[in-house]
Amino acid sequence: MVYQDMPHINLTIDTRPTLDYEEIYKICNAIAYTSKIKTLQLPIKNKGKPIMIRPQAHACICGDVGQGKSTILRNMAAEMQLPVIGSFTKAGLLGTINREGQGISPLIWDYRKQPIFIDEFFMSATKDAIDFNNCLLSVLEERGFTRKLGYSIKDFEEKDETDSTLYYRTKSSNIQVKSRFSFIFSTMQNYFKTDLSMQKRALITRVILLPLHPTQAELRRMIEGEIAYKHKAYAPEENCRISKAIHRKIIDLVIGMQVRKDSQLRTIGDLCRLYSVVGWKKEFFEPILLQRRKIRGGME
Repeated sequence: MVYQDMPHINLTIDTRPTLDYEEIYKICNAIAYTSKIKTLQLPIKNKGKPIMIRPQAHACICGDVGQGKSTILRNMAAEMQLPVIGSFTKAGLLGTINREGQGISPLIWDYRKQPIFIDEFFMSATKDAIDFNNCLLSVLEERGFTRKLGYSIKDFEEKDETDSTLYYRTKSSNIQVKSRFSFIFSTMQNYFKTDLSMQKRALITRVILLPLHPTQAELRRMIEGEIAYKHKAYAPEENCRISKAIHRKIIDLVIGMQVRKDSQLRTIGDLCRLYSVVGWKKEFFEPILLQRRKIRGGME
């Protein structure tokens, strides 16, 4: 068969933003340790008071089926001796009560000061899911909640052993929680589209999206065990301050990398959170900056 007789083949080049396995492992490893930070202060003030931002970063690994998202979560969770949560419900997120009227604590309390790994996360648009989505969005930002129940519950209070500002209590038909945690999700949903719902747009202001669309060669390396999770333990300060020099350096980097204007504020916040763990390391920042050129997002 000569060349001109060969059948025509349509080749489609995957132009979606993507990170490689090593980059995702490295970034998620750092994000996990933001759960250790109590406060994060910026070098700017509002009405004479320093601006404090949420210290904890969250991540969402996005990709098609069979790309290794769940493997990443399992490898990280195994190293940290934590579970991977496969069924993520409102009761799990916010807690509930048993038949005796005793409270069943929520995930964000059970795994306080640690990462929480959620596999196959799916933000549904159904009527029943809207309330759960709003609760999740609030918890990601506020790191706690007060939930009013329609029935009685036994009074109970538990405080963290080393940080008395963190607590779980049930009283007067209320569940109250204040905690610290970092969520690391995996999902098959595409959050890089421009026609996202309001709730999905709100979600991407609260998480660092990590797209995973490996080439065949990269996927084979992962399958054959050539790409392994190398855990690194960090010891961030509990109360972190971003200096003026570092804040300006982060701003210059974000603008210089041409991050979309409607994503710049949240990107600066995310880099401040990562800086609090790893210090000034552009190899952690640039993969996030590069793919955020293509995301339509909101602002923090």
